Amino acid sequence: MIRNTSFLSTTEPSVKTLGIAWKPAEDIVTFKISITEKASYTKRDVLSVIARLYDPLGFIGPVITKAKMFLQKLWQLKVNWDDKLPEPLVKQ
Repeated sequence: MIRNTSFLSTTEPSVKTLGIAWKPAEDIVTFKISITEKASYTKRDVLSVIARLYDPLGFIGPVITKAKMFLQKLWQLKVNWDDKLPEPLVKQ
C-alpha cells in the first residue's frame, strides 16, 4: 500500500540534513557561517574560516574557491602563520 507523504511541515520552518538547512515552504537552502570580528587577522585565522565551510553538495563552491585563492596569495607572499595580514589584504 502506498501512503501519501508530505515533506512540507507547517510546524518546522526548516529541515536540516548534512548540516545544511532547507526551508521547504520557500524551497531555499541556507548556510550558517560565523566569522568573528577581530582587530587583526592571521593566515591561521583565514584557514580556520575556510575549514569551517562545509558544503557536501557544492552549492557554495565558488565562494570556497575564492577563499582558497586568497589563502594561496598569502602563501605566495610568504606570510607566516601568526603574522598579522597586511592592510591591503585585510580589505579584500
